[in-house]
Amino acid sequence: MTPLIFSGYVRQGRRFTESEKAQTQASQLRDQLDRLVGKETAQAAVFMGRVGYGPPPKARSVRLGMDRLIKN
Repeated sequence: MTPLIFSGYVRQGRRFTESEKAQTQASQLRDQLDRLVGKETAQAAVFMGRVGYGPPPKARSVRLGMDRLIKN
């Protein structure tokens, strides 16, 4: 979904960050997406995902257990 979301921000002229580098990367992402699926398809897309699976993750984020998250 990230390519669609950030490409949409660029198409709408929406600044989503103060980082010029991130804005530039989003523009490049939009261009790559347009080349990959075509501009019309990219503009009309509402969902994007991957079919299949990749290699096992090399890292995981650490999450607290429910007992530590719930406060009474």
